[in-house]
Amino acid sequence: MNILKSIRKQMILDGIDYYLVDTFDPHGSEYICDYYKLRQYFSGFTGSNGLLLVCKEKAYLWTDGRYFVQAAKELYKGISLMKMGEKGVPTVREFIKNTVRRGESIGLDGMLISSDFGAFISEVCKNKKADLRTDINYAVSLWQDRPAISYTKAFVLEEKYTGLSASKKIGQVRKAIGKDSLFVSKLDDIMWLTNLRGNDIECNPCCYSYLLLDKDNCYIYLNKTAVNPAVKKYLEKQGITLREYSKVEESLKEYVEMANGCIRFDKASLNYKLFQTIDESGKGKAEASIIEGMKAVKNKTEIKNLTEAYVYDSVAVTRFIKYIKEHAADGLTELDAAAYIDKLRGKLPGFIELSFPTISAYDANAAMMHYEATEDNYSVIKPEGMLLVDSGGQYKTGTTDVTRTIVMGKISDQVKKDYTLSVCGMLRLMNAVFMKGCSGRNLDILSRGPLWRKGTDYKCGTGHGIGFCLNVHEGPHRIGWQKARNGMEPALVAGMIVSDEPGVYIEGEYGIRIENILLVTKAMSTPDGDFLRFKPLTLVPIDLEAIDTKYMSSEDIEYLNEYHKLVRGKISPFLNKSEQKWLENATKYV
Repeated sequence: MNILKSIRKQMILDGIDYYLVDTFDPHGSEYICDYYKLRQYFSGFTGSNGLLLVCKEKAYLWTDGRYFVQAAKELYKGISLMKMGEKGVPTVREFIKNTVRRGESIGLDGMLISSDFGAFISEVCKNKKADLRTDINYAVSLWQDRPAISYTKAFVLEEKYTGLSASKKIGQVRKAIGKDSLFVSKLDDIMWLTNLRGNDIECNPCCYSYLLLDKDNCYIYLNKTAVNPAVKKYLEKQGITLREYSKVEESLKEYVEMANGCIRFDKASLNYKLFQTIDESGKGKAEASIIEGMKAVKNKTEIKNLTEAYVYDSVAVTRFIKYIKEHAADGLTELDAAAYIDKLRGKLPGFIELSFPTISAYDANAAMMHYEATEDNYSVIKPEGMLLVDSGGQYKTGTTDVTRTIVMGKISDQVKKDYTLSVCGMLRLMNAVFMKGCSGRNLDILSRGPLWRKGTDYKCGTGHGIGFCLNVHEGPHRIGWQKARNGMEPALVAGMIVSDEPGVYIEGEYGIRIENILLVTKAMSTPDGDFLRFKPLTLVPIDLEAIDTKYMSSEDIEYLNEYHKLVRGKISPFLNKSEQKWLENATKYV
């Protein structure tokens, strides 16, 4: 079946000139369940970020620099790749604004597009006297074997892990919103606030839900099959009233009619259909998520648990590196490597699931930042080149994420140079001391500096926040030199955790990424102000076989040796004698 031909046939029947499909579920989730992967089904592109626009004769897909190589390989014939951020490439908003003509029609599903984007398209259509249809979803008729939605059982993450009860968190949010109401559609925000977890989306321990909060009431909308008697009793104890997930639109319409104050919402995650319900009342107040900023700063209990999780997780990754190096000539595949590290994690205390599907990418495949080997597409690992493994786990004690690029045999001097400069960037950021009030944008040059001096860059951010037994990517903070899409540049504060992952990606040849997770901590206070620094949570050796010290300053060498000293001290007690000996040799002073 030619899917584009089928879409266009349906567009003609409906009088639609443009059909838009975003990577979006009703909650604005970054990773979505198979049921909502319309953009993937219609385009062939499997990455986590992309927007498809089908026109009468042409089709376009926008995605970011992480996926340029992957999208070029996967896109169906007839779809042009629009490389976001590249010179001469219009944004999707610019394209729509400049292309749609008077009297034409745009079709989309209002539940599967953000309120912000939907409002923009609505304004364009109004100005152009074009028609906007928000009830168009061709998956209903064209996706014959569409997977079902998953509603898994919710469970409670105990206070010994979270550090705060749901009722106390709700009290904090009520204090922040005053007399207003808050409607929450972002799943990890709801899970953090209620201390519930689930598995409706693979690797994201969340339940499909909505939440409505005011000074007197807290309503959570969950599918009835997700709630057992114990969870129902828990919700009652925390002052949370349970309502049916499928009734949220009806319930919201009733609520907005009675509400006195403003109804606050996060415009990035609220879908356009529910946004219209609030917006038509004239009581809506769009803002950045209040909860996101709260959950980004981990409390003492969460930090204690995370520190423990990263020790265990680092031990597993270290054992994996030893294993894969010792079996470099055994003909293992990328899939074998991923299965082995996944198995090691599955045995760790408090393990729930992976935090994302393991990226096991050999040589040229590693140039695709989010490559995933499959049964139909994988490479055999040879005793040469490098294997990039980006992996992590969901534990009751936190969420982990780590990347190491491992030497499997002979590598070129150029690869060593790129590897060494990536390591230098990672270490320089990790060892930074900075003024309180700095954002990740202020610090990004520390990680990119060694590569920038050689005219090399990577087409993604350097760092992202991470949830606590929640999403592996979490805001609002980040590390990157480019302006954030939402215009926000929140300061880094003590208690935040952030990734530090510079790299080099040479299409068709190799990819390098070295990723540590860092905890923001207090450094010192002086007459000039308060200073912060990072503490590494990740404790995994860096492959010295790819290090060429002629590209390192004496300070870089000191940073590397001190980091490896820390790794040995923290994880050696958990290794047997053979593993300890291997680690000692793998982290010898350079």
